[in-house]
Amino acid sequence: MYERVNKPSSSWSPQVQGKSKSTGWQLPQITVQPDSSVRQQQQKEMPAYTLLDPDWVTNNPLMRSLEAASSHQEETVPSQQEAEALDKAEILPQEEENKPVQAQLTLEQQGDKYEQKDSVAAQVVNQMSAEQVTVQRYSEGGIDEFLTEGKLSENELYFVPEGGQFIYAQHIPLTCHETGASDYVSYNGKTYKKCLPRIQFYQDCLHTAEEIINQVYLEPHKGTYSRESITNRVFGQNDEKNKEIAIQSLTTAQATGAAINDTANPSVGQAYVIVNLDFPRWKKKADYPYHAAAVVATDGADRVTIEVFAGSTDAASRSIDGNFAMYTVGGSGLTFHDAWNYLFKNAITITIKPK
Repeated sequence: MYERVNKPSSSWSPQVQGKSKSTGWQLPQITVQPDSSVRQQQQKEMPAYTLLDPDWVTNNPLMRSLEAASSHQEETVPSQQEAEALDKAEILPQEEENKPVQAQLTLEQQGDKYEQKDSVAAQVVNQMSAEQVTVQRYSEGGIDEFLTEGKLSENELYFVPEGGQFIYAQHIPLTCHETGASDYVSYNGKTYKKCLPRIQFYQDCLHTAEEIINQVYLEPHKGTYSRESITNRVFGQNDEKNKEIAIQSLTTAQATGAAINDTANPSVGQAYVIVNLDFPRWKKKADYPYHAAAVVATDGADRVTIEVFAGSTDAASRSIDGNFAMYTVGGSGLTFHDAWNYLFKNAITITIKPK
């Protein structure tokens, strides 16, 4: 029934953290693969960007779908029941909790002035799935045992259903918890656990990515929390510096062969960021300065992410569960750069790591 797509095998296997005792609010240190594990492959040349025909949006079926979806978006209503503030409460080890944590921070101002305008991006993952006839590793349809269409990772360690509300995994991804034995699925002689994000997030993609890679609750817009991997420069200070860093990273990558754009390959505990150099693409659309997605699991050339999408109002509370997505590094399959580049006139995909 399924036609398998052959890919080079990989000896990578995810690191599963054992149970450790927690002292106070301290977390076990996550394992971040060093830069030396970067895939050694020929760097793609940055494509030339040209202005699109003014009728491009009208004639593009995906954009017509997004336009229709945006008209039904509801504004995010700020929570009226913010509890006592947690100044800097660290995320608990996953073995020590059975339910997702819904910690709250009392903050004066949340939401990125550009990201908060984006009421369309939440539809992107579903629209991308709808546009693609094939799933990641199979030529048609879904997998009966999972009861849904989706993407199966290179060595069959993870299955992300269409829509990404949860994941089936042989190993629990970072910042996730399993829902219970009653939700186990057996496929091809392997057992998969149904997993969900174990905390809720603010509706801000970069802030969510930085919380996941740092494994700690962070106050939005109270500081900088990440660095770009190639230049090692602090990311997130302001939009102009972010663009400057992305350009420097691209220049360095072209000279050294470092991974960027389609070959960007963040490991667990790092994140993708696509930076828009020339926005907005469409005057009627909100500005998109960037989109970020933290990697919570890897399998060969595949990267599993958790990401959120900004709403039309300031993110005032932790109320977003986050969506799972799967991208491929180079080769065949959908890369993060391919998935998001169509939103921008001129963009560069980089990798960030904890500051």
